[in-house]
Amino acid sequence: QNTRINSSKLRVLDISLCGSLKEVELNCDALIDLEIGMCLSLQSFSIDSSSIPSINLSMLPLNRIYLDCASLTHLKLSGCFAMSNDSVECCKCPSLTNLDIRGTDLTGDFFVLMGDGGGSRGGEDEVGTTTTTLGDDSNTAAATTSRRGIRINTKRAKVKNEWQ
Repeated sequence: QNTRINSSKLRVLDISLCGSLKEVELNCDALIDLEIGMCLSLQSFSIDSSSIPSINLSMLPLNRIYLDCASLTHLKLSGCFAMSNDSVECCKCPSLTNLDIRGTDLTGDFFVLMGDGGGSRGGEDEVGTTTTTLGDDSNTAAATTSRRGIRINTKRAKVKNEWQ
């Protein structure tokens, strides 16, 4: 089952527990609250919204995402075990500051969130730096905020392998 919603006025949407839902496509500019948990068949998620501040897609069997969200600051993909580098079709999220990809096959070397949504990954002007959690709880990586979005570099990551 596929669901497409186009609305300029919709502010709150709860599609949790829709077990047969396989694809969601949202074009909802005013959306500020989205609940989408326990959609156990969901494989594809696409959203275009300039207002939504956070999206939690944790523990969904997604294998494709498309995000065009100018105000998105928090994105949780933890536990999306089907996610890989090929899963991110587009990610135009220039305000993104918190990203959780624990329990996915996404890699920091690949995962470049670009404010222009595609094209070349080079030529970015550095604006600021933040820290983002990748992989399991012991891995952290430097993330550089640029005019195009966020580049996460796991090569500069601090990794702890000891138990505390």
